[in-house]
Amino acid sequence: MKIKTLMASFAGLLISSLLSVSSSAVTFPDIDGVKQGRVPYLVGLWTVDSKTNARKDLYCTGVLIDRFHFLTAAHCLDIREWFVAVGGVTDASQRGQTLIITDYELHPRYDAKSFQNDIAIARLYYGVDNAAEWGKFIGNYPTIPNNDKAFRKDMRLFGWGLKQNKRPSYVVTSVPQTEFKSEAGKAFKTFNEATMLGAGFWYPSEKLYAGACNGDSGGPLLANESTNPTLIGLVSYGSAKGCDVKKPTVYTRVAYYKPWIDRTIAKMKREWDKKGIVRGSSPSEFSLPAFSNRFIEGEYDKATSSQATSVRLSRDPDAGRADMNEMMLQVYSDTIGINLYLSDRIDGCLLRQKGYIHVQVATNSFQDIDFEFFVRPGSGCFRNESSFRVYEVETPPKSFSGDCSIRVNPFEASQGAYKSDTDIDALSFQFDTRCLGKATQIWVRALIEIDDSKYEADIEPGNDMWIGPLNPKGRG
Repeated sequence: MKIKTLMASFAGLLISSLLSVSSSAVTFPDIDGVKQGRVPYLVGLWTVDSKTNARKDLYCTGVLIDRFHFLTAAHCLDIREWFVAVGGVTDASQRGQTLIITDYELHPRYDAKSFQNDIAIARLYYGVDNAAEWGKFIGNYPTIPNNDKAFRKDMRLFGWGLKQNKRPSYVVTSVPQTEFKSEAGKAFKTFNEATMLGAGFWYPSEKLYAGACNGDSGGPLLANESTNPTLIGLVSYGSAKGCDVKKPTVYTRVAYYKPWIDRTIAKMKREWDKKGIVRGSSPSEFSLPAFSNRFIEGEYDKATSSQATSVRLSRDPDAGRADMNEMMLQVYSDTIGINLYLSDRIDGCLLRQKGYIHVQVATNSFQDIDFEFFVRPGSGCFRNESSFRVYEVETPPKSFSGDCSIRVNPFEASQGAYKSDTDIDALSFQFDTRCLGKATQIWVRALIEIDDSKYEADIEPGNDMWIGPLNPKGRG
């Protein structure tokens, strides 16, 4: 799918003023390690390395309100870094399921200084119950009431943030919350009772509040979470000193924004339809869970003693000439081939001179990058049925001292005669099977960019996402 501008400025997380700073994690939680089944609709927001396309740091929290949308704080998405949403886990040591975001919108009157209207909504490319096996366990998504006053009892905060003294948590924590409206009004000059809610868990003997801290921003304040989860608030900000437990946490009142949420969901849907975005296979067909012991199914060819696994990908008009609609893994006795198929034919000279291709392979269930290669812009043209070598290969296994250079074979895969020998719509990258070491399963990700006046790009299946697991040993 096209590389979206999913970027955010850590101004919201690092800003310091006399009034407040955005909050991150739960201080003094009464549940330190919430089970995933208790809040399956919780998501974590991670920054992504723009060079490797892999996740880096967990920095905010969000909450799914239906199959296609999640809410978070506006300051969580108002950042200048790539980011992704991850669901299906409450322990950061587990990989979980990366959710492809196709669009997001901050409230139009969001103010980064006062944290007024600190709410944002994001739309997912695939519905959750199709994107992840854990989706079927979600059951009821949190509902948004028209008025939250009747629900301000039995409230509980969930989040990924730090604990007291800024100690990392690495797991979702939780603590009950009680409304402290007057205390929040006295503590924060920007507190607005109409759009915000002040809450905490008061320890009278210690004279402190348990509440949100760094990393909890955007996290849900829920009522009746064990029976009929009702979304009351989203973590917005706290004390300017950080996780100062002498002041309550300020939440964005979600009920106040229900009309805006409904309008924005409808608007995103209309824009989706107007663009003509067509989703390909559901993620369960091209990306099994990282812990899966199955492979994406392939076909064995007795004549060539090879196995080919083909995966159909989504067609995204925003990706333009770089759009990939299929990827194939070919396994022979001593060679592995990764084929990328473009949605339309392209001038091979343009792709060679203005194109940038980056292919990555992971061989472990946490999907770290174990093998990757680059084709950077150069002179000449990609020609149908031609071949050349790429020597820019990184991180091959230390156990293999042989040649891990990549043979690049451009070709025309579509039916019908091509106009010239530089008309191509596919690229095959072939390398020695030993370049993957003793890998028993692999995941693949590919990026194509065309850096001309139009600048078109496609990363499949997406930032921090992979196709697989695929069988690098062929038939088996």
